Amino acid sequence: MKEYLPDANGAPSETYRCVKQCSQDFHTGFDAGGATSCYPCKPGCKGCTGRYGDFCASCGEGYKKEYDVDGNGNMLESFHCVACGEGEICKNNTFSCAEGYYAGYCGAGKSCCGQCPSGCKSCSGRYGDICSACADGYKKEYYADSDGIALETFQCVKTCSSGYKDFTGTGWLYPGCFKKCPLGCKYCESNGRCHGCTSGYKMSKKYVDMCVRENEE
Repeated sequence: MKEYLPDANGAPSETYRCVKQCSQDFHTGFDAGGATSCYPCKPGCKGCTGRYGDFCASCGEGYKKEYDVDGNGNMLESFHCVACGEGEICKNNTFSCAEGYYAGYCGAGKSCCGQCPSGCKSCSGRYGDICSACADGYKKEYYADSDGIALETFQCVKTCSSGYKDFTGTGWLYPGCFKKCPLGCKYCESNGRCHGCTSGYKMSKKYVDMCVRENEE
């Protein structure tokens, strides 16, 4: 039977060879005359099956799984393979995001990576708005509550914003830019020395007038 070879785009061409059974990464189908023939799997699809090669067993290097969904938007077990995008690592049938990218939401059954905010070395959250580390040349600027007390979340900046104090020099347990007091500190002097700690923190025994996380000393 005829086995149609793929063209430059991976689609079946007019060129064929004669085989007794379909080769690897080809599937059985029917030509215009109804004769059984072999057709190439779609680009990135390995071990395809089905009359039109719609079902993939796995994806090739540089491709990721995109699961099919039913009419109600529920994800099915079947999938097809699509090329990886910017910041996406597709290798050995695994999917991950490169440094500076986060796993975002791009629809049911789909995987994609979005770029972290400027200065953010790694991030998380549906929109990548939670930084977990800053790139070289940037420092943490912690968000604050309505009382100016520092929260655990931060953005990455090159210089502290207006109204923020710069406690990024040596000697600080949690260096960064703060609205009022360093991280974990509830009351402090203008120089950042603490006189009370927020929940989850305690006065350090090693460092004078500084608050430390309860599980760190």
